[in-house]
Amino acid sequence: MILTSLLVLTLCLLGTGFSHNAPEVGSLTTLWKGYIGKVRDGDLKGALSFWNEAERKRYLEESIFDWQTQQFLWQNKDLFLSLKDTLLSVEEVDGFTEVTISWKVGGKGSGFNEKRYLMKQGNRLCFVSPARFYDRKCLQRRVGHIIYYYLPGRAIALDKLGENEKYYSKLTLLFKLPKRSIDFYVVDSQTEVAEILGSGGYFGPLAFSNFGVVFSKNEYQPHEIAHSVLYPLSHRPIHFISEGSAAYLEPTSERRIARAKQYLQGHPDFDISSITDEKIFAAGKETQDLHYDLAASFVKYLITTYGIDKFKQLYSNSSTENGFNESVNSLSGRDMAQFSKEWKQYLLRES
Repeated sequence: MILTSLLVLTLCLLGTGFSHNAPEVGSLTTLWKGYIGKVRDGDLKGALSFWNEAERKRYLEESIFDWQTQQFLWQNKDLFLSLKDTLLSVEEVDGFTEVTISWKVGGKGSGFNEKRYLMKQGNRLCFVSPARFYDRKCLQRRVGHIIYYYLPGRAIALDKLGENEKYYSKLTLLFKLPKRSIDFYVVDSQTEVAEILGSGGYFGPLAFSNFGVVFSKNEYQPHEIAHSVLYPLSHRPIHFISEGSAAYLEPTSERRIARAKQYLQGHPDFDISSITDEKIFAAGKETQDLHYDLAASFVKYLITTYGIDKFKQLYSNSSTENGFNESVNSLSGRDMAQFSKEWKQYLLRES
């Protein structure tokens, strides 16, 4: 069954460097409506021609740029081709031009509400993250490579900020990876996350490693920072290896290793390949901690036995479960069943 729901989209023309006179607003609106016309005609090439080069590349190549000048919408290619619009209003709001458009989303799922911000570069469209508007309200503090954003009046543990930078520098040195800035939002609620991203959803320690951004109630989040550090190795590794790596690299990971060992002692027939599947690994909260512990112990075995460089090769080729299995075989000359046995033997031997 195809579900269709109404989605109200707010598109904003930024004030800095862009005029708000009627011709400018009119030309932006004309571009948007021309784009929608091509979408309705099923003309993908024509639709993409309305966007600037960065947005076209991001759609066609799934390339990711500075997250604060981009947004998340076109990562879903089915969604890109299912838009329908009705122009509702154009008005001046708080220093920028707000264009409100109603559209319908067809295909899988029921749709969702989001805000999107649009500006015109030359004679092309491009998006800007909703974070740009949230940031206006924030205090900012930069410590090394990490930029913290938090609302006035929010208590910040300054000593923790330095600990994040030390951890970040240690990881980039260990893995010989380039340093890049991370935006770290100290937030108290899902409402804040929704305002920053332009949509609702999960609330908890969270990293969009491809954008170099972390959301957390707590200032110290080594697990999420690890995701951002490892991103250059692989943009989309399977969760088993990405979460296992971040969990193993936590300063307190020995607790995870001990819990994994205890689990294996009670489940001697356990095969690690039973949780490498994406759906199984992220099956539910009741098993998440266990899966993270087991994956962390597996990554420890990989790094301890084969070294950092071999681990980096495996991580880089683990965008699918098949790719991960093939990398294990290439690394060790063993299939996953044999490798799982060796991992268990290693872990159970540990004192």
